Amino acid sequence: MKRRMMNLLPVFMLAACFLLLAALLLTLWRFVPRAGVRYGLLGLFAGVAAVAGSWVAYQRWQVYRFADELCETLDALLSGKAPSFPHPYEDSLAARVQGKLLQYSEMVNDLSRRSQQDKQTIQSLVSDISHQVKTPLANMKMFTDILQNHSLSPEKQGEFLAILSAQVGKLDFLMQSLIKMSRLETGTFALHMQHARLTIPSPRP
Repeated sequence: MKRRMMNLLPVFMLAACFLLLAALLLTLWRFVPRAGVRYGLLGLFAGVAAVAGSWVAYQRWQVYRFADELCETLDALLSGKAPSFPHPYEDSLAARVQGKLLQYSEMVNDLSRRSQQDKQTIQSLVSDISHQVKTPLANMKMFTDILQNHSLSPEKQGEFLAILSAQVGKLDFLMQSLIKMSRLETGTFALHMQHARLTIPSPRP
């Protein structure tokens, strides 16, 4: 409904202009007897209408120019190119809006670069942890095979079981780290960095 009214607005305005012109002509011909005065007033009215029309046309041209410049800037930013500013030092509305768009684009690109770097770092950590898992698995397989297929003294069995338990603990640590890295990569939780002391101060005597 609102769009239909906006489409009909120029028709209403044109009809109103014709009605006003008809009312003016009727008033002049009924209440102004001298033809020179009538034509003078008509000329004055025509001049005012011409100036008003020129001003409206100029304003519309300014709007179209503003829209074209913004579209060119957005097209350049969307294609990854640096937008060109024909008047970089001009204190105009278009220049101010283009500057804000450029700042926003730089901020978005910076966030995208940081996100990509964080993703690559997490992927590298996950790959490194996955590679490190092979060592405790191989050790566990070797010591399990020794315990199953060889008769060992109770001391050796206890020693191998202790080593096997240590390898299980290492494997558990790596798997927990891998799970945390995977959750961090998928965005399940985020890291919040803050300053903190890495050393614990020794108690005073």
